Amino acid sequence: RRKVYFSNPNLKFNNLIHVDNLKKIILKSVLDNQNEVYNLGTRRPIKLVNIIKYIYRNFKENENFYVVKKNSNIGYNFLLSTKLKKKYKIYSTIETIKLFVKQNKYKI
Repeated sequence: RRKVYFSNPNLKFNNLIHVDNLKKIILKSVLDNQNEVYNLGTRRPIKLVNIIKYIYRNFKENENFYVVKKNSNIGYNFLLSTKLKKKYKIYSTIETIKLFVKQNKYKI
């Protein structure tokens, strides 16, 4: 297996969305005739290092990653609007990662 390289392991991450969640949001927007612009991501961001460890664990792989040292505090976290969260069911980060693992477990 290839080694995963990443930086800023302790910064919170929610820069992903599952296609099933996206589909529901788009369908509801169209049916409600909404013309809103939102930053889409997941609820309850979690540390990037914890996401990577979770994926390794669930694919039953030995952890093989390296944290790249950078002098940067740039994060990967989208700020989701209150209006978006009230209007649509937004999956949490861990729900989205679990769906990814479940759907890809035998493909990798």
